[in-house]
Amino acid sequence: MLQVPLDSRRKSQLEAAVKERAKRRDERKKRVDEEVRRNTLIDSDDNFSFIAGYTPGGFPYGLTWEE
Repeated sequence: MLQVPLDSRRKSQLEAAVKERAKRRDERKKRVDEEVRRNTLIDSDDNFSFIAGYTPGGFPYGLTWEE
């Protein structure tokens, strides 16, 4: 991009680093998606799409499906 010449060793190191970063990003995204899916199943019910917590009396509060 800056027209700086790179030797083949440095170029291969950069390519490997870019591939590794993309791999870590994809793995992190997959973990986050799994966590969201798992929490959605656990932290939702017929009234709430997201249960943020529970009152001292045990009643859930959060975002309703309409919201």
